Amino acid sequence: MNSIRKWVCFIIGIGIVAFASPGMAAKVNKHFSLGMAVGASSVPQQDTVIIATITNDNPSGSSAQFSSFTLSVANTSGIVITSVELDPAFGGDVAVQNATSVSITDLSPVKATQSYSLILHVAGCGDLNTWSAVVWSGNNFSGATYFDDSPPKQNITNVPCGTLACGDAITGATVSSLIDTVTQGVQQKNSSRGPYNQDGTCSSASLSYFVTQLFSPANNEYLHFRWTSEPSAVFFYILNQPSTNPPLLSWKTIGDDITGTPVFVLGQTCDQGVNVKFPARYGTLVSDGGGRNIKVDITTAINTPLPAVPFRIAIGPKSIEEFMTVTRVSGQTWTVTRGPNSNVHSAGTDVMSTPVPALVAPVCYDNTGTPLNSCPHGTYVAGDPALMCVVPNADTTRTYLFDIGDGWVLGR
Repeated sequence: MNSIRKWVCFIIGIGIVAFASPGMAAKVNKHFSLGMAVGASSVPQQDTVIIATITNDNPSGSSAQFSSFTLSVANTSGIVITSVELDPAFGGDVAVQNATSVSITDLSPVKATQSYSLILHVAGCGDLNTWSAVVWSGNNFSGATYFDDSPPKQNITNVPCGTLACGDAITGATVSSLIDTVTQGVQQKNSSRGPYNQDGTCSSASLSYFVTQLFSPANNEYLHFRWTSEPSAVFFYILNQPSTNPPLLSWKTIGDDITGTPVFVLGQTCDQGVNVKFPARYGTLVSDGGGRNIKVDITTAINTPLPAVPFRIAIGPKSIEEFMTVTRVSGQTWTVTRGPNSNVHSAGTDVMSTPVPALVAPVCYDNTGTPLNSCPHGTYVAGDPALMCVVPNADTTRTYLFDIGDGWVLGR
C-alpha cells in the first residue's frame, strides 16, 4: 500500500513540474534592464543630455518583446525634462507628463537582446536623480509587464551644474536658488572657486561641480556641494540660508561621497576671522627636517604681508598634505606646531595660507541634526583640519563658507 502511495506522489510531482515549468519560464522570460548615462551639456543647468537605455535582456531566441514603456524620475535635485528624442530604430509616439515622466507608445517591437535608446534633454543639476521604467509587451501600455533586473545604482544620474576653472565664479539660475551668486561687499565678493588650490597648484582644466539640495529623515534641508578631480580645490560660497544658528557642516560620510550618509560637526570660524582669504603662497619651502622648525623663502610670496602669529599654513599635495600652526617667525626660520599627520616635505614645495582651522573637541551629529554619543570611527578627530569653516559676517540673512572637502551643510 505504501509503495502505491509513493508511485502516485511521484507521478503527481512529475505532472506538477511539467505543467508549472512553462508558466515559470514565462515569468523569468520577461525582464529588462535600465541604464542611465549623463551626456554632454550644451548650456549648464539649462540643457544637459541624459541617455536612457532600456534593454530587452532576455536571451537570444526568446519570444519576449516590448512595444511601450514609461520612464520617470524621482526628483532629488529638481531636474525637469524639457524635450525627448526617440530611438530612430524603433520610433514611437511620445508624451511628457509634469516634466518628470515620459511615455513612449506604438514603437516597433524591441526583441530579445535589443535596446531602445531614448535621449532626454533636462534642465537643472545635482546628484541622486533616480529613474524607473515600466515596460509592456503591448503597444499602448497593454499586455504583460516586464520586471526590472537592472544592477544597483545604474538608474541614477548625477548632473553637473557646470565647470569651473581656477578663479571662476559660481553662477546659474538653478544654483542661485541655493547659493547666492551675486552678493557683493564681502571679502571674497561672490561665490567662486579660488585662484589656487590648497596645495598651490591649479590645473588649467576645469572641474565639474554639483550642488544638490536634500532632505534628512527629520525633514531638515541640507545641501551637498561637491566637485570632480583636483581634490585640493577650494571654494567660497554664500548660502541663501540664515546664519542665526551656527550651521552643522560635514566633509565625512558613512559610505561614498554621493550616496553615503553625512556625519556632521558644528561649524567652526575660519582661521583669521573676517580677514580670511583664499589660499595663496606665503613662500617656498627651503628645508624641512620634520621637526619644530622649517625654513621658508618669502621672496616668492603671493599672499603678503605675513599675519601675526599664530597663523595656519598648509604644505604639500593632497596625498601628504599637512596643516601646521606657525608660532614664531625669525627670518627664514619658522617655528611650527605640526599636524597629526606629520610628513617631511621637499624643498621647493609651496607654503600656503589656509582658511581652515584645526578641529577643537568635535561633537558629532547624524543627518537629522541629533547629537551622537561619539564620532564614528574614521570621521572627526581633534586637531585634524576642519575642511569647512564659517566666515563671520554682519549679514545674518546668509551663511558664508569656505569648503575644501566636498561639503555638506545642514540648516537648523
